Amino acid sequence: MGIPESAIGPILTAVIAALISVLGLIIAKEQKVSDLRQSWIDTLRNDLALYISHLNSMHSSLWVSGSYKHGSSPEESWRVSKEDYSGANETLARILLRLNPEEHVKLVELVKSLDSEFRLGSLPNPETLDSLEHDTVAEAQVVLKKEWERVKYGEPIYRIAKYSLIVLFVLGFVVIVYNYVA
Repeated sequence: MGIPESAIGPILTAVIAALISVLGLIIAKEQKVSDLRQSWIDTLRNDLALYISHLNSMHSSLWVSGSYKHGSSPEESWRVSKEDYSGANETLARILLRLNPEEHVKLVELVKSLDSEFRLGSLPNPETLDSLEHDTVAEAQVVLKKEWERVKYGEPIYRIAKYSLIVLFVLGFVVIVYNYVA
């Protein structure tokens, strides 16, 4: 015994309503994930800019004061660069905590290389610093673009669910039309 013809309409309506509800939940979750990912992108971009700014300011302060030269007191170097050194350390920590060391290997290495240039106890060569900054910015742009693409197109599970529900909706519509025509 089959489903009575008079029950097909309400059943299909319930199924379509359920599919629309599921799609609504998926879209709401995806929107939240996209908002969080966009915030992550913006904050990483700002922290990288701030980090490089602190390093350049520290480099300039040490260069102009001459406190990097052999024989200068560490106290003088600290006095001249304390704010930028502290700011660079703080932003470096935030950057490294945001990056996935397995997914963003090259950017993590470049940021750590910039940091190590100032940890060796001497003033980095300006050309080396510029080169590392350029490479860091270029790699950051690659990472940020990849993350933006994720925001733009959605997570893979979202895309699969969206297209699956569209196919199910079209098939449901075809079944409804076929049952009423036949």
